[in-house]
Amino acid sequence: MGIFLAITVLFLIFARDQLEILLGIVWAFVVIGIVALIVAHKSSKQK
Repeated sequence: MGIFLAITVLFLIFARDQLEILLGIVWAFVVIGIVALIVAHKSSKQK
């Protein structure tokens, strides 16, 4: 998790003018993370 935080901070420093793109990337990571958690939870329940 710390690595993601560091990447986010670097993006904020270097890409302030590209904030919309950054927000899109962040939302994509959030959605992928939630989907991965749901899939992992369901697969662990089936065992």
